Order: sequence, then C-alpha cells, then structure tokens
Amino acid sequence: MDNQKIRWLRYTVMVGLIPLAMRLLVWSVTPDGIVDPFAPQDFISFGLILHISIINELEHTERVASAWRTLHNGVAVFSVVLYSALSGVGLLRSDAIDLTLLRNVAAGLALVSFSFAYLTYGRVFQNG
Repeated sequence: MDNQKIRWLRYTVMVGLIPLAMRLLVWSVTPDGIVDPFAPQDFISFGLILHISIINELEHTERVASAWRTLHNGVAVFSVVLYSALSGVGLLRSDAIDLTLLRNVAAGLALVSFSFAYLTYGRVFQNG
C-alpha cells in the first residue's frame, strides 16, 4: 500500500473511528445498561468524515478525469445529505424510532462509505 493511502487510513479513518472507540472504552468500564456499545451517531459521524474527506481531496486534485471527479463528488455530497438526514432522525425521542434499525442502517452505510472512500482514494493516489 502506498504512503498516501496509509496516511489517509491513519488520519481520516482513525480520526473518524474515535467516537466509536471512545464509546467502546466508556462501555467497557461502566456497568451494564449505562452506555450502549454502539450508537447510530458514531457510525453517522464516521460516514460524514469519510465523505467530507472525499469532497476535500477531489476538490484539490487534478490527478483524475474531470467527469470521474464530478461523479464521485456528487456521490459524496449526496451521502453527506443522507447522513445528515439520519442524524436528524437520531434526534427524535427514542420511543418515536427504532434505534436498533437506525444503528444497523447507519453501520451498513458506514461500511459502504468506507468501501467507496477506499476505492476513490485508491484511484486518486494511483494516478498521482
């Protein structure tokens, strides 16, 4: 793996996982039922960080074709809107929504976002 992709993994992905890591740390040292080990907000913030980093990288690179860059920027912007909507849903009272479903959807989307970001950065760094 090239140095740029390692830097991306180290800085963007690891920083994006800090909320999840901190929640797991707090969960591990508190009595059962005080803190959930996983929450939708952690996966939502991870997805937002990934897509904002894609937008930033693609706005500052000439390494890839303009049409490809525009398409991937569009997907990233749409994803930011989607994560923002999920974040808004997460603000509702817990008895108004299925938190387990929201968590699972957010986690699934975060996995898709990670895959999309990994492939996008692979293409950008490959052409650099």
